[in-house]
Amino acid sequence: MANEILAAYQRATLYPDNIYTQHITANPFERPGARPNSLYVGGTWMGDEGKGVVIADFNRMFVVSHGRVVSLRTNGSANAGHHMFIDGKEFLSNQLPTAVAQENAVGIITRGMLLHPADLIMEMDRTFRTFDGRMPGDLIIDERTPLCLDTHRAMDISEGSTGRGVGPASADFMARQEYL
Repeated sequence: MANEILAAYQRATLYPDNIYTQHITANPFERPGARPNSLYVGGTWMGDEGKGVVIADFNRMFVVSHGRVVSLRTNGSANAGHHMFIDGKEFLSNQLPTAVAQENAVGIITRGMLLHPADLIMEMDRTFRTFDGRMPGDLIIDERTPLCLDTHRAMDISEGSTGRGVGPASADFMARQEYL
């Protein structure tokens, strides 16, 4: 299975100025015993942007073959970055699932994310501007998604880290789990 994902990634990134001219046309995971309507792309070996590009293409493929797709964003934060071209438009995503840029798609931000509210609002505004005042797909945010706040970012800076607040927000979330 890793070979199929790597091949999709290599094809999608081989021509970065023309990413969406050669779409995935058939699900490479369709085989006996596999769920033809499910896919998971994860890992660090292709980076945030690579996963975003591959997932966007699979979202498109599932919409074509099934009419609608639900795509979960299960981890990451505002420090992750995806840069891609969708229908000739430049789409930049940090926290938004790539499904929000796809007609007939639903992107869900799940509890595995760290959500920075102000950054999300800026990203949504940027998406609205990119797609002529609308977001092509739908967005659902799990009410249990942990927040990364400016206080977490300040703590991160004071500790000499990236300043994105990921470490302190993760630690805060994990510490609270003992009491739930």
